[in-house]
Amino acid sequence: MDFRWAPGTEDIRDRFRQAAGLGAAEAEDLPELSGERLDLTAYGPREAVAVALARTAANVAGHTFTSLGNHFLVVTDERLSGTGTIDLDAAVTDIRGGASWLQGLVEQETRDETMRSLARSYFERLGLQVWHYGQPDFISGVTGLYEVRVYFAPDGTITHVAPGMVMGAPL
Repeated sequence: MDFRWAPGTEDIRDRFRQAAGLGAAEAEDLPELSGERLDLTAYGPREAVAVALARTAANVAGHTFTSLGNHFLVVTDERLSGTGTIDLDAAVTDIRGGASWLQGLVEQETRDETMRSLARSYFERLGLQVWHYGQPDFISGVTGLYEVRVYFAPDGTITHVAPGMVMGAPL
C-alpha cells in the first residue's frame, strides 16, 4: 500500500511541518511529508498510518478531516471551523477515533504516556482546561460547567470517553 499527498496540499503539509517544529531542511528528510509516493510496507497497520498522516495534517491546518474509501479529504469550508462553542460530543468522537488507530501503533512500554498525551494535547488544542483530578483513572477537558472525561486502563489504553457535568455524572 502506498500513500501520496494530493497536488495542492503543500500549504497543509507546511502547517504540519510547522506544528511539528520542523524547518525546511529537516522536513526534506521526511518522506512522510514530501509530495512523493510513500511506501507504507515498512509500517505496522498501514491503513492506520495513512489515516494518521492525513487526519493530523488536516487538524493542524485547522480544517475538517473526512474520508471516502481510501481517499482522505480535507474540508476547507470556513463555515465548518470553530464557532466559539465547543461541541463536547464531537470531542468524544475525535478522541475515540484517534485512540482507535493510535493504540495499535504504540508500544506497550510507552502507551500510558502516549495516550495521556493524546488526550491532554487534544484538550489544549481545543482550548479546554486540562484537569488531572481523576488520575490515574481519567483526565478531563473542562469548559464552564462541562467536561469530557477520558478513562484509561492500567496500561494506558483509552477505555471510555464521555461528556458530562464537572465532577458529576456523564450526560
